[in-house]
Parts: sequence; C-alpha cells; structure tokens
Amino acid sequence: MAESKEKSVFDILNAVDVNDKKDTRNGLTYLSWAWAWSEVKKRFPDVNYKVYENDMGFPYHTDGRTAWVKCGVTIQGVEQIEYLSIMDYRNNSIPLEKVTSVDVIKTIQRCVTKAIGRFGLGLYIYAKEDLPEDANAGKDQQEDKNASEKSQKASKTAKKDQEVKQPVQELPSDYCTICRLPVTDFDGKTKSGDPVHYSKEDIISRSTTVYHAPVCMSCMMKKQAKAKQNKEVSNE
Repeated sequence: MAESKEKSVFDILNAVDVNDKKDTRNGLTYLSWAWAWSEVKKRFPDVNYKVYENDMGFPYHTDGRTAWVKCGVTIQGVEQIEYLSIMDYRNNSIPLEKVTSVDVIKTIQRCVTKAIGRFGLGLYIYAKEDLPEDANAGKDQQEDKNASEKSQKASKTAKKDQEVKQPVQELPSDYCTICRLPVTDFDGKTKSGDPVHYSKEDIISRSTTVYHAPVCMSCMMKKQAKAKQNKEVSNE
C-alpha cells in the first residue's frame, strides 16, 4: 500500500483558486490583501507577519531618492520576506519627499500579500498570469520576433522616405531634362537631303514650346520616333 504524503503549506495554498478575487489596474494584477490574509489564517492559524523598520524606526527604507518597504510572513516557523517599492497609480516610484503615510500603509498591505504569495497563494499572479512556464517562453519569443520585424520594417520605411525626400539636383537652363546632358548645336538633313543647322538656342526654344522643358535634339528625335511607332501600332 502506497504511503500517503502529507500536503505541504505550498501545496495547500497553491491549490486555492484566486481568479475571482484578483483585480487588474494599470497593467498590474492585485490580490485583495484582506482576503489573502483571511484564507491563510483559516488554514494556518499560527500565521503572522512583520514589517521591518529602518534604523530610525520608520516602517520603510530609502536610498535618499525613493522608498520601499520590507515585510515578512511566517507560517509554521518558516518566514518568507518580500520587498516592494512605494509607487503611484502609474506604478512609478514616488519621490521620497512626496511619500505619505497612506502610501506606506498601502504598500505594506500589498507587500504582505506578495510575501503570502511565496507560500503559494496566488503565486501565478506574479508570474505572467495563468500561463505555464513553457507557454511564457513561447510568448516571449514571439513578442521578441514581432518587435524585431516591426523594427526592421520601420527602418526600411524610414530609409525609403529619406530617399524619396532627397532633393533632385537642379539642372542648368541649357541642359536636357531627359538625358541630363548639355543641349548643343545640331547638324542634320531635311527630308529632301539638304543640310540644316540648328543652334542650341533654337533647340531649347522649340523643345520648351513643345515639351515645356529643355530637350536636346537627340532626345526629341527619339520621342518623335517612339510617338510615330505607337501611332502606327494603334492604327493596325
């Protein structure tokens, strides 16, 4: 016959369902300190807690800038100690000069509840609620991957925007806006084969009238040839 094993303090308290007793505020989950103390007291009447005072007898400790409390809970002769910063409603440390007695008392109550959690009661509240360790690891990896992909996407977008916003160097007034080379005089022939000469000024004047921008003779001839080709294709 298998020997029955007596349940430990942790086994007993860790089995208590606290889901309907917790409250979430500003991203943190809280467990009612009065309920937590009541549940432990019902199961372990010898439970007691201690608030560790500083050298001056104050129930908090400080580094000169912020403050925190230190509390211990003892069950069956075993003490669990917990520390907790004195924070505001945004969960930021309160500057020492602004700490009030109300802040200290509320922090002590929360700190005692966290110390009770070390015995098992609502412990998962302080470990990324309701997720087993393996699930938490997978979640963390996915969050890291998503953050990395988001960062890379933002970097590419910023680089693209920088390229688009980069100003195009303005061309001199006698440069072709297509090939971006200087417009020069042009010697050619008419349809009848007679030689003809076009000065740079004539070419710029003509192209500006037709294309609203300076275009060299070579680029104009290419554009005219392409337009003629497109017209012939459309007529077929």
